[in-house]
Amino acid sequence: MGQCLAKILIIEDEPSVAQVISRFLQRAGFVPLVAAHGEEGLELACRERPALIFCDERMPGLSGGDTLGRLKENLLTAQIPVIMMGGSNVEGLCDWIRYGAAAFLPKPFNAPQLLGLVRDILREDQTPAR
Repeated sequence: MGQCLAKILIIEDEPSVAQVISRFLQRAGFVPLVAAHGEEGLELACRERPALIFCDERMPGLSGGDTLGRLKENLLTAQIPVIMMGGSNVEGLCDWIRYGAAAFLPKPFNAPQLLGLVRDILREDQTPAR
């Protein structure tokens, strides 16, 4: 289905969390790209044009919300689906979706949750418009 070797960007300031996500994605046949903060994530997103982006909601410097906003404002990255990650908060989920996120992944998560979400979003993104 063209998912293999798709690049997925992880914008996460906690190295251990980024490493876990990277491992999950790599084992599933994806190419993980890691950015330690929002500014680096924006730069990588523009340069690499990943199929999907994970973005932590709480980061020092450029917050997850600001990063999401800039991704959605930029013509190069506006169409890339973004999964926001953070504490499980139903109100937060609604806010992220309203601001353009494709989904919200509450922490902690496991490999089946993460990979199921990735596959669902990438499948939806490849569905032709009717």
